[in-house]
Amino acid sequence: MNDFIRRRVAGQPRALSRQLAIGVACLALAIVLRLAMNPLIGAGVPYVTAFPLMLVASLLGGRPAGLVFLLAAPFAVIYFVVPPVGAFSPHAADWIGAAAFLASGGVVLWLCDMLESTVRDLETAHSQEHLLVLELHHRVKNMLAIVQSLAAQTFRASGNSPDFKAAFTDRLVALSRAQNVLDQGAEATLPLTDLVRRIVEPFLGEELRRLALDGPEVEIRRDVVVDLALCLHELGTNAIKHGALSNADGCVEVRWRRLSAERLELTWRESGGPPVTPPRAEGFGARLLARGMSRKARPQVETDYRSEGLTWTIRFDIEDR
Repeated sequence: MNDFIRRRVAGQPRALSRQLAIGVACLALAIVLRLAMNPLIGAGVPYVTAFPLMLVASLLGGRPAGLVFLLAAPFAVIYFVVPPVGAFSPHAADWIGAAAFLASGGVVLWLCDMLESTVRDLETAHSQEHLLVLELHHRVKNMLAIVQSLAAQTFRASGNSPDFKAAFTDRLVALSRAQNVLDQGAEATLPLTDLVRRIVEPFLGEELRRLALDGPEVEIRRDVVVDLALCLHELGTNAIKHGALSNADGCVEVRWRRLSAERLELTWRESGGPPVTPPRAEGFGARLLARGMSRKARPQVETDYRSEGLTWTIRFDIEDR
């Protein structure tokens, strides 16, 4: 039953016309069924079929379908069911019955609306949990690849010298600080320059000359920090695995500019690395970069896999509209 309700709520149409059509269709069915019961119960209990069909309308068509059923049912019942049939000439008792139906039906629809909201919240929480699990798996795999690459780069620079352990440990500490941005960024507001440095610099170690930053002072609001940090972390991971930071000569430029008081454009551009080719399959990281961030920020993402280096551009809102 729970799965049935979830499927029905998830399958509700988005178009208002279809929702209203469901409400009208359920009301017509309720009237037909009530007329079919006349030989058994006569004109008594005129709303006996209205309540169950109103629930069906609300379940299949959502709040608009339930409301159109609730508001139209008294008129339809008085016209088609209550004697004299086919004439709208209600008596006081008919109005009292209609008022009682509207009051009790309103409570029923309110409970249905609460149920649908709860079901949608559970579905949203389930989807977010699934994404978090995928992100966790992806980040663990990336972290292992990053540590391996950092070890290789540090060993290449230090060889068998006694400084290897200290240099490698320093890089791991820097990487840990970047991870803190991903884990705690939703609780902080950061200047964009600080955010980029804290995410990207651990991938460079002591070779900070390979990173160029340029842009105005911009504060990134809380609900954007984590999304942008995840994207920059993914770009840095890709760069150190097989992009501009995978050799000794590549460079990364991160530049941003205001498009308006509320909107920002940020570009990640790599150069000097191995020739770039588009990925053969779209993994979680590629989907993360394609999405950019939550819809609330209205992101627009462009990815250019030019052979001389990846260019990734995102435009997003930095102020609530």
